[in-house]
Amino acid sequence: MPAVPRAPERPVPHSLQAVGIVAGLAGGGLLLLGIVLLVLQIGAPLLIVGATGPGWGRVVLHLAVGGLAETGHALRRRQPVAAGALIAALTVLAVLAVLVLAWWW
Repeated sequence: MPAVPRAPERPVPHSLQAVGIVAGLAGGGLLLLGIVLLVLQIGAPLLIVGATGPGWGRVVLHLAVGGLAETGHALRRRQPVAAGALIAALTVLAVLAVLVLAWWW
């Protein structure tokens, strides 16, 4: 089977690299926060009498969007620059939306 030729390396502007870095950190942080909330949801009722935890809706929301953000991070590297920038920007917006909906609204 012949080797598939790789696409030539593309230069990425620094501003788009910054958006990608922010998107990666935000998505990873949200996923980590979702894992912490999952541990609290399961452990809080066992450790403190009457505690209910953060709620399953909040836990699932954080885990789902965090997982999608990490999937987008993996896919972003295989896309053209414009598509990768769009994925990164949508990731940042999705993470901000989850934080606003779950914590301030």
